[in-house]
Formats: sequence, structure tokens, C-alpha cells
Amino acid sequence: MKRLSTWKKIDVLMALSVRGFSCSSDDDIAPDGSGKQEKRLSKIEIDAQNHSAFTYNDGLLTAMEELTDGHLERSTILYAADKKPTEMVMPDGKIKFVYAGDRLVKEELYETGSTVPGLFNEYIYDGKHVKEVIGYVMDEGEKMALFKRKFSYYANGDLQQVEVLEQGLTEGLELSITITYVYDDKKSPYIPTVGPYIALLTQTFAKHNVIKETTVDASGAINEEIVTTYSYDDQGYPTAAVEKKTEHGGTPQTTNKKFIYLP
Repeated sequence: MKRLSTWKKIDVLMALSVRGFSCSSDDDIAPDGSGKQEKRLSKIEIDAQNHSAFTYNDGLLTAMEELTDGHLERSTILYAADKKPTEMVMPDGKIKFVYAGDRLVKEELYETGSTVPGLFNEYIYDGKHVKEVIGYVMDEGEKMALFKRKFSYYANGDLQQVEVLEQGLTEGLELSITITYVYDDKKSPYIPTVGPYIALLTQTFAKHNVIKETTVDASGAINEEIVTTYSYDDQGYPTAAVEKKTEHGGTPQTTNKKFIYLP
């Protein structure tokens, strides 16, 4: 999971739930209908300087802690009475979530102490899936697009590809990179951890685990490739992962992760 920071990554929540936005009471029901509660993450350990930790209250994820190279950030999540997330509060600001029914239609990003959003993201849907996310800034009272994310999906609903368009040297948005995802057929631990708002709160986009992520530039040349190998328990949840990241022309960097669940 990536470090959350409102102003260091303006599109921190770039892809919203591929599952839709139903706050179903069946989120804790096993896929086989047995009623057995699924596992929820307590912590993802990397080493003494890097981890992710999760805090719950009344079954809802209320805080996420990110330790990145020894730097600690904590995000607090607030909910409405219907259990929709309404705000994510971070050290350098907050994000407010605006809905139309059960669908997120806008994210408003505020600096700490500000009552006016400095940036906002708008969501466009194609059926139940997010088709595009467009990030805007207000410029002399008018909206100016900073970026656009265009999404495509596999038949099972997992996110397949993201095209990232950004402001280029000429006026308007230009294709910058394309990211393609390949998955296993096992259970993502983020689904029972977060519930139906999985992507909104964790930047994960699928009900399965990513085993390969490839980023290419506008010409199609590979910028980065991440290959992940998992170990699983008898319920199909990952217990450990070995992640190998190779940037263009660079030496592969290996990261080991350990998944710890609530008892």
C-alpha cells in the first residue's frame, strides 16, 4: 500500500471501488455463504522502518498508520450514519468525499486549516465501474484539469489498465504513462479489511492480489515492472509476499512483506 499524502500525490485516491459503492451488510460473509467472518488485516510488516497498521471501531476501519523509511503518518477516517466514509484526515490536510446515492462523485482536497478545497477529483462512471477520474484546480475562478485517469477492466471486474494523462508542454492533457495489472486467483486481504470502499481507503483496485504491474511511457517503453510472489494460508489469504521492482535500466530491488491478521 502506498504512502498517503494529500499534497505530495494529488490523485492519491485515483481509482474508486471496482466493486461499486453498496454498503452491504454482507461484507463479513464468506463467499460460500457460510456466514464465517473473513480475515481483517492488523498489520503489514516490511522491516523496522516500514509497515502499515490498521485500527477498527465497531467493525469499521477508522485509522491507517504508515511508517515509511522511519517517517510515521496516520490517517483518520470519519463516517456518516449509513457507514459511508465522509472524510480522511491526514497530517497535511484532509479529503472530503461527496456522493450521489451510493456512488462517490467528487473528492475535495483541503490543506490543513483551509475551508476551501485547493484541488478536487471528479468521477465518471460506465455502468458500475469508474471510467475516468479527472483532477482539477481552480484557476481564477475556473476549473483547470491537471490530470485524467482512464480505466479498463477484466471480465471479472478487476482493474486491468490505467491510462494517465497529464498537462504536457502543449496546451491540454497528454498521455504520460499506462499501467497494466495482472492478478492471482486468491483473496485480497483489503476487501474484508475495508469493506466496499476498498479503493477509496487503500488504493487497491481489485478483489484479487496483483502479481505483476507494468508501467510504460507514451511511446510504449517500459518504465517500471513489479513482480510479486505470494505465500497463502489455507483460506487463500496472503501471509507473505516477495516483491521485485525493476525500474528502467536499473537493478531489481526486492521487498519482503508479512501480512498479519486480527485474531
